[in-house]
Amino acid sequence: ILSFIIDELLISRGYLSFLSMPLHVKLHSLYNASHAIFGKGIIKNKIKNAFAWLNGEMHWVEFGLKKPLVASFIALLFPLLFNLNGMIYVILLSSIITGIAAYALGCRWRGEIMFSALLTTTWLSSIFAIKTFSYIFQTNHSILVPFSSIVALSGIFLFLFVIVAIPACLFSWLPGYLIHLARERRDYMLLLKECDL
Repeated sequence: ILSFIIDELLISRGYLSFLSMPLHVKLHSLYNASHAIFGKGIIKNKIKNAFAWLNGEMHWVEFGLKKPLVASFIALLFPLLFNLNGMIYVILLSSIITGIAAYALGCRWRGEIMFSALLTTTWLSSIFAIKTFSYIFQTNHSILVPFSSIVALSGIFLFLFVIVAIPACLFSWLPGYLIHLARERRDYMLLLKECDL
């Protein structure tokens, strides 16, 4: 009789835990907010994990150049179609499109997506530099003024490229990360595939 009772107890415990699987403990929203802000650095850890690639904790794997090149050329069509001006504005918007295009083409590594964003930033910076240099050469009749301006503008464009490169990489990575996160919530088999987004 004792073994029968123990068996029934074990079976009922297992069954009750199975029944309570979809249930979640709901805490008061004020407690949740205060715990998220003040509790054990949760926000700090989330931000740290999200920007870990800036610290060099990114898996740089060997990848082909075809997909990042195609994604960067797709993003180059964006400012041409909408006739946008403003270097930084165009680069940041194009980097978002680069990230979406790279993810759609099958890039599943951060290195691939960020490399395509760097390619897009390089192409667009070069286009803006060539447009600026051609404008300077057309407006000045002296030969020395355009050459001295080229040296100054080259330094300015390199400085802007360095400043814009990190946000461009971030903006290109975020769309792929969000799309992949939404897909993982619908299909758990994606968790088994190789990906560091």
